[in-house]
Amino acid sequence: MAITKDLASLKWRIKYSRKDLVRQSHKDATRELEKAHMVSHMTRQTSNEAETLEALERLPEIFKNANTRTWAESVLRVGQKETMVRFNQTPRQFNAKLAKVCKYARQHRQHNQSSSNAKELELLKEWSQLMANESTNDSDVQTFIGQHEAYINEIINSPLVKLQGRLIKDFAQAGKDKYALINLMAKREQELKESK
Repeated sequence: MAITKDLASLKWRIKYSRKDLVRQSHKDATRELEKAHMVSHMTRQTSNEAETLEALERLPEIFKNANTRTWAESVLRVGQKETMVRFNQTPRQFNAKLAKVCKYARQHRQHNQSSSNAKELELLKEWSQLMANESTNDSDVQTFIGQHEAYINEIINSPLVKLQGRLIKDFAQAGKDKYALINLMAKREQELKESK
């Protein structure tokens, strides 16, 4: 009936339905292309014995459940196939367990990351107090840099700092790099506060 009456609403529906289909088709094709690109650039990671040993050492602190800990240890020591045999698992059960264990481990890592961020914020607060104190001089800043040299090296690893070595060893003679350090420290503190 809509066709015989030549209704505008039908033409509108046809036009925009077609556009939706084209858009969805393009979106799907783009997604598949991205997947193919990611897979083609993936490199198989060789198992690093030191990393595996470190992971085995951390299992008791990460997993409180003995069964999960034993399962994860089996995966690290003997791999997927042998673990599936030992625990009488189908591939589907193994993958479900693996996904669950990985999710739990990621959450645990995020918890550790938040405590690390708290320590970093404390250090940046100490820096801010040093900068806010009117009696602070270049020698005081040099002492702070000496106490936290590894952290400062990370912060100044930026194109904004021209002579990083001089800034670390002789803050008083660092010129414009002094101000770059102050700005980078303030920016990092702001980033951490916003990520809370």
